[in-house]
Amino acid sequence: MSDSPRTTLAYWQELQKTKCELAVAQAAIDEQTVLLNSAKRVITRQEHRIAELERCYKLWQADSERYRTTMNDADKRIAELERRQEIISCELQQKRLSMESCISHLAHIHSLLCPEGIRTVDKIYAFKPPVELVREAWEGLSQAIRDIPDAIDAAREKEGK
Repeated sequence: MSDSPRTTLAYWQELQKTKCELAVAQAAIDEQTVLLNSAKRVITRQEHRIAELERCYKLWQADSERYRTTMNDADKRIAELERRQEIISCELQQKRLSMESCISHLAHIHSLLCPEGIRTVDKIYAFKPPVELVREAWEGLSQAIRDIPDAIDAAREKEGK
């Protein structure tokens, strides 16, 4: 039983649409990766600043008055840096969860793609699913795609808080 040209064209168009959506999702993952790397660089800078403050502490230890003044300032600065680092760590965790969600969505979309035909010496074997299965997969994919903007908005709301 062969598919009609109209069904084949619709299936091909749906595959092309899915490829475009995968490209958009990959771009979102790339953006999240850039943000994740940026957050890592900020954390590294904060760690260097903390190390610098500890070095300053050791230099001024001989002079008790300077030591106390510097320690008070350093403690405030370290507390501020630790608070910033905690905030950045939370943001990094949020970005990581968002990226994992994107990867999960991509994996689910990718699993709906039709496998290529298998060639033997004189035949080609191809997967021809029942029409009901194709409809179920198409509806599921459509719903997942419709859910993407809501997921993006939810992630932005969490990021803004």
